[in-house]
Amino acid sequence: MTNWDDLKCLMHLARCHTMTNAAFALKANVSTVSRRLERLNSSLAEPALVKFGNGWKLTPYGERLAEASADFQVSLNQIETAELNAQNAKQVSRKITLSAPHVLVSAYLSGFFAGFADLHPGIELNIVAENRHERTADGTVDLALHLERPSKGRLMCRKVGAIHTGIFAKKSTHPTKWIGLDHSMDNWPEMEFAKQIFNSEPELRINTLDGIKSAVEQTGGAGH
Repeated sequence: MTNWDDLKCLMHLARCHTMTNAAFALKANVSTVSRRLERLNSSLAEPALVKFGNGWKLTPYGERLAEASADFQVSLNQIETAELNAQNAKQVSRKITLSAPHVLVSAYLSGFFAGFADLHPGIELNIVAENRHERTADGTVDLALHLERPSKGRLMCRKVGAIHTGIFAKKSTHPTKWIGLDHSMDNWPEMEFAKQIFNSEPELRINTLDGIKSAVEQTGGAGH
């Protein structure tokens, strides 16, 4: 019988395209993933993989098998979620505190709060809209999203995404002054970049990007 862990390696190779990325997604090393793929390939009546350089390339059969594995993983996740919900319904409510910058809360996370509450009725989610690394390091929050990697504390960190930023102004204007974030965010790359462009400190500081956007619209200055 085909091993499910081997099929997961095939599924992640199809998703990630490289052995290194597949191993990272599986929290395993490349040699382990390679060994599992070799075992899977040898156990099948039809090859799912062919050697390609230093790695593997999926055959059409392998792509179909990877897609079927992904569908099974979705079904398995749904079953596990239903089981977790049933357990949560029997448990005392738990509280999780999440810290994230205001821009992430307002622009990205807010659309998921209702769905989270439906999926996890036994969890009380407490959102703190700020970017203070001290809270993460001293353990006063359970989970934190930061726009830069924390440098203090014994923390487990992982990149979850990328945000693209830039300097913006109203059309047909050529501002020489700019609006930036407050002093606590001076070490952000975006702030350092704006200082280089304008060769000056910001004329006005606001602690949220939403606030900067509104100010740029009203004043005709530049913001990032």
